[in-house]
Amino acid sequence: MVWDRPPGTPVLARDDFHAPQARVPGHLLTIAHNVPKRLILSRTRDHGIRLAPLGLNGLVLDPRTGVHIAVLAAAARSNADQP
Repeated sequence: MVWDRPPGTPVLARDDFHAPQARVPGHLLTIAHNVPKRLILSRTRDHGIRLAPLGLNGLVLDPRTGVHIAVLAAAARSNADQP
């Protein structure tokens, strides 16, 4: 399972930080600017959240996506315009 980021869509921008008096976390911006355009969301492992119900037998959700999915779910539950 993969996700292709739309062209020209930044992963993270300065406006995404809700701390106007704080220093910009440069290391997070650097990490965000180096995120690949295609993210692989599934892995072949013997443990984890199985993706078989989605027709992806033998694959599990990549554990690194858990934090991101939690943020997206919270944003959807709050009817937020962006996470």
